[in-house]
Amino acid sequence: MPKETEAGRMVEEGDALIRQGNRPAAVDRYTEALRLDPAHAGALYRLGIIHEEDGEPDLAVICYDGILAENPDDPEAWTRRAHALLAAEDVDGAAASARHAVEVGTSCAPAWYLLGVVEKRRMNLHSALEAFHRASELEPDNPDCWFMAGATLDMMFRHDDAVVAYRQALEITPHHLEAHKAMAYAFILLERYEDAVEECDRILELCPDYAPAVYIRGIALRGRDAVEYDGRCVQR
Repeated sequence: MPKETEAGRMVEEGDALIRQGNRPAAVDRYTEALRLDPAHAGALYRLGIIHEEDGEPDLAVICYDGILAENPDDPEAWTRRAHALLAAEDVDGAAASARHAVEVGTSCAPAWYLLGVVEKRRMNLHSALEAFHRASELEPDNPDCWFMAGATLDMMFRHDDAVVAYRQALEITPHHLEAHKAMAYAFILLERYEDAVEECDRILELCPDYAPAVYIRGIALRGRDAVEYDGRCVQR
């Protein structure tokens, strides 16, 4: 049997072991596949993800570099490389890889999403927002694209627009607690205290023990009471 075919069989066996929950044995199969075919993209990709999961981003980057040495136009490998570099706190390196990912894969939604995450981390908010919007165009049913766009808009003090983005995320996933929470806080920043209280009540209906909602609701109630108190003082 040719070594390439045997390597492919090793990867298939590794995948089956992953499904069975036997991760160490799967790693052995992927490693054996690379012994047979050092450039096997499937084995490199799987080992890269495993290294990321194990908190070894530097080793993951080596795996993704192995894929890119053979296929420099692989947007998924560039995206994973950016993800690993971000985990390694190499934000500039992650940005460069994410940019490369969207250059070679203009229709790759995960690449645009990760580019948004990286640019947001670098405080390049306009670039981040553009990337999240592009990701949402390519993958409109992904609530996280809209949620991250909303979070970026909040950082730009565009709270009304942020609320619109959070609503879009919640239309897709009504139980998205982070989107509910962020929208409630955006309402507070807009001094829409009653809306913030109602949003927190919706969160607590979904998850009664969600402590952030209790905290935000308290802030909203104090804001509402302060407005009512100021109104009474003016009337006097």
